[in-house]
Amino acid sequence: MNIVEFIDKQTQVSRQLTKNLISDIPDDLWYTVPEGINSNIAWQIGHLIISQSYHSVLVITDNNKQILDTIPMLDYVKKYSFNSKAGKEDQPVPDTLRNQLDLVNKIARCELQKLTMEDLDKPLEPTRMPHPIAKTKYEALTWNFRHEMWHCGQIAMIKRGMGLPIVIKQIPVG
Repeated sequence: MNIVEFIDKQTQVSRQLTKNLISDIPDDLWYTVPEGINSNIAWQIGHLIISQSYHSVLVITDNNKQILDTIPMLDYVKKYSFNSKAGKEDQPVPDTLRNQLDLVNKIARCELQKLTMEDLDKPLEPTRMPHPIAKTKYEALTWNFRHEMWHCGQIAMIKRGMGLPIVIKQIPVG
């Protein structure tokens, strides 16, 4: 297995865990903010949409037309960036968020498959805001799946705060 294959596999494992964690959450609970947690499922998924778009597409290959045509990124950055607050008003429905999460992942995987080992050591594509963690494409791509796993922990805490069980299903790694 080469490094590109490793990154792809880790990205898919973290995404499968996210999907498993949200699969049994009723749509009407996506906007519930449990006491003391200050987040909800919709915010977590919206955040993963913008973060994967940033860490695995924008700084790797530049803007992607399909993402920009499908997802209102400027609006999402306001709603789902690090300093935003989870709310229910003016939010997309869960099906929209699930579909957009899948779309960004599909595009990111396609872009990843085009990279060579040499590409991974190259600097990131320039953006208005410097990447907070990475200097190279390898660093951004590996940060993406570690970041998603961190949010899986937050999703699990939100579920506990809502009294929902945490069921971790077997995740295929091959």
